[in-house]
Amino acid sequence: MALPLRDASRYCALLVGLLTAGCVSTSGQMGPIAWRAVDASVVNGERAAAYECSLVLREVSGKSITFTKITRTLGTSRDDEFVSVELPAHGELRLRFAWSGGCLGVCSAQKAGSVIWNVALVGTDQDGQDIRIAFDFITPLVEDVTVGVRTPKDR
Repeated sequence: MALPLRDASRYCALLVGLLTAGCVSTSGQMGPIAWRAVDASVVNGERAAAYECSLVLREVSGKSITFTKITRTLGTSRDDEFVSVELPAHGELRLRFAWSGGCLGVCSAQKAGSVIWNVALVGTDQDGQDIRIAFDFITPLVEDVTVGVRTPKDR
């Protein structure tokens, strides 16, 4: 049985509230990594919007970490990136997250809603110990909306 639209939107609002009140946040810590999602932005085109934010990783245990694999998952879309990126002891590293969405109505009036990403980090610390960290984060809400089409040189 299908829910009336007003009931469905109430259930969606309840679900979003439960997710944001639970374990999913814009910041947190998992093992030797503290993280926070920052700098959310959106560029609206005629029929779609391009969203992005940065995830700032900070090493908190005093040992540098070399990441060899970073996995980003949004819904059913998964991106495995094989890298060699060092996060210095007590240093920071920024990772860019980008996604797009279609617009309902006038794209220029759209602000980005939050989405939940799953991140998995694989690597070794300076002592050669394996590091495997996975966590979910919710993107910050976008307050300012830019209207226009992003060109490759803008990225």
